[in-house]
Amino acid sequence: MRWFRGKFAFVIFAIAAVLFIVGFSLTGCTVSRPAIDTTLPSFDGSAMNSGMVGWHTNGETIQLIVTPHWRERYTNLVANFGGRFHPPLVDPQRGLTPFTNGTWLVDDEHLSKFNTMNRWRRERPPL
Repeated sequence: MRWFRGKFAFVIFAIAAVLFIVGFSLTGCTVSRPAIDTTLPSFDGSAMNSGMVGWHTNGETIQLIVTPHWRERYTNLVANFGGRFHPPLVDPQRGLTPFTNGTWLVDDEHLSKFNTMNRWRRERPPL
């Protein structure tokens, strides 16, 4: 009987050791999201300008000149995240004014909302 207890204890110890090694080795397999580097600009065609071309002064207001690509990103963000604002941001054309050569002017309020929605987009977990 003594022999059986010794062998039983050895088997229990061996099983525990195998489970510990397997469990310890699996903890290194964690998949994490890559860090987002917000210091790099996005490309609009071959221009590295994030769709923002310059500033336009109209009397006492200063507006940002943006490309059609920026406007498309803004429209998509309004469709996905516009409902989070109070009151909801439902019209993607609000705050945007057509300018020269296919560019657009955006006011400071909607530029701020674009930045907020872009942050929300980056915080969303990947699907």
